[in-house]
Amino acid sequence: MGLGSISAVIDSLEFDAGTCGYPHIIHISGEVYAVAYEGVDGDGWLATFTIDSAGNIGAAVIDTLEFDTVVAAHPRIINVSGTTYAIVYGVESGLSPPTKIVTVDITAAGQIGAAVIDTFSSAATSTSFPTIVHVSGDYFAVAHEISGNYGQVFTITITAAGDIGAAETDTLIFETTTCDYPDIIFISGTTYAVAYAGGALSGNFSDIGRLCTFDIQTNGQIGAAVIDTLQYETADAFSPRIIQVSGSVYAIAYSQYNLAAKAYVATVTINVDGTIDDAVIDTQEIDASDGGTPSIVKIGSSNLFAIGYRGVDNDGFIKTVNIASNGIISSVLGTLEFDTADGLTPSLVLVPNTTIVAVAYWGVDNDGWVKTAGISLVGELTGVIAVVQTRLHYVDAYGVERFIEGTVVT
Repeated sequence: MGLGSISAVIDSLEFDAGTCGYPHIIHISGEVYAVAYEGVDGDGWLATFTIDSAGNIGAAVIDTLEFDTVVAAHPRIINVSGTTYAIVYGVESGLSPPTKIVTVDITAAGQIGAAVIDTFSSAATSTSFPTIVHVSGDYFAVAHEISGNYGQVFTITITAAGDIGAAETDTLIFETTTCDYPDIIFISGTTYAVAYAGGALSGNFSDIGRLCTFDIQTNGQIGAAVIDTLQYETADAFSPRIIQVSGSVYAIAYSQYNLAAKAYVATVTINVDGTIDDAVIDTQEIDASDGGTPSIVKIGSSNLFAIGYRGVDNDGFIKTVNIASNGIISSVLGTLEFDTADGLTPSLVLVPNTTIVAVAYWGVDNDGWVKTAGISLVGELTGVIAVVQTRLHYVDAYGVERFIEGTVVT
């Protein structure tokens, strides 16, 4: 296997034989993982299971909880503190819903508390696509689409015991045209960024790719205005996901849902003060045929990234690329079709201290599945080689200069 090559599927588990939409998988502790998802009738469900360091998945689910008996669209789960977790989600459009947050208890052994700890509903209505990030202490920030298709971020308190504040601490409208699928990320200090599809083009979900930054203080107070913005894609940029590459370089995985049905990764520079460099660093086409709802994860401390997405014929794919610390993206290195029937809305997570990825997804007959696969970090050195004093310098396959320390040989 060469650098970025992906093994065959190691193991699999059908964690819900009924219905699973938009799963989000996270690591809990040790070998325990949890998935929050839309279950039967669109209700909110949570399931736990094990994955060991070799990629073997437990034969059965450990525990489950129905955290919302009405509907829970596009849930995202995050650790609050210890065994306390928060799940943020929306309600299907047409019902003028708020964004909701619930807190639950998940032990290190995967046992889920018998009931939700606390619940919260946002003041804004007609919301969708929320994502959540920790700010400081008890403060968390949520980015979501609200009535009017605006983009809003709000802060809220969630204690270590799972108690959620009665009202938002602060709010900011960061987009006044269209904001689909906002993904919020911490940058540095009090700087945060949101990647989203905004500024509607013709056609459903056909929006340009936008990025903005703003300030959130440790007490939950949000700056009065956006710091900076960037249009990272002039055409369709559906369901973006943003991740740090190195330093001030970030990667955004997204799909062109209506225009060309392709998958892409773009890199940008977001400085610690929130200013964004005016131009995209690099863009790489991941799939020229189809590429819906991508998920991206970094493979440990390497420059390798895995992107999972819904590909042609709704099959599930994972591909790898190398993204250098300067933002230059390689061509696709490895490909795995992890499901040849249905692989919708995949969510990736790295098994800690390994190069194994787990993917939870919406499979055939709407069932919920998780599968594992290994990614190779072994590759050949290519490019220009030169000896400078006692160091071997070379330019690798991706145009990055590297060196290996040595000693003088006489």
